[in-house]
Amino acid sequence: MHLSPFLLCVIFVVVVFYVFQVRLVLDKLYENKKIASATHNIYAYRIYCEDRNTFLQDCEDDGETAAGARLLHLLQILDVQNVMVVVTRWYGGILLGPDRFKHINNSARNLLVQEGYTESPVRYSITVHESNHQIIKSSKETEGHNSHVLVLEEETTIQQQVKV
Repeated sequence: MHLSPFLLCVIFVVVVFYVFQVRLVLDKLYENKKIASATHNIYAYRIYCEDRNTFLQDCEDDGETAAGARLLHLLQILDVQNVMVVVTRWYGGILLGPDRFKHINNSARNLLVQEGYTESPVRYSITVHESNHQIIKSSKETEGHNSHVLVLEEETTIQQQVKV
């Protein structure tokens, strides 16, 4: 999680391996009343499909015209994979005009770089529950360190690395 100094917004970065996890992440975030009532919840994700050697990717503007597409374009430029970025934005009374897109993308890029999502090589390890095929545990290994970034269990809890 990252708080932008330029916008009234919070940015979340979450590892996802399957499209159904995108909805689970959003549902969990929307349990927070402040996030659910935000002016905009913009998101984009890129999931690498190794068996097809391609990406599943999509975005949502939530009324902030072209913001989701710009966020997805950032993920493509940085060539990140298995990542979802959610930008929760509140209107703060100051009209930023087109500069708001620059601030949103710069804040998202800074967080992705800071947390090591743009580093190579990145290896993911996952544990999948046999009976319901849900991911129970996911970890990211980059340059010799392990960071636990996402836990999805029966109750769909999300553990986030918090940076303020």
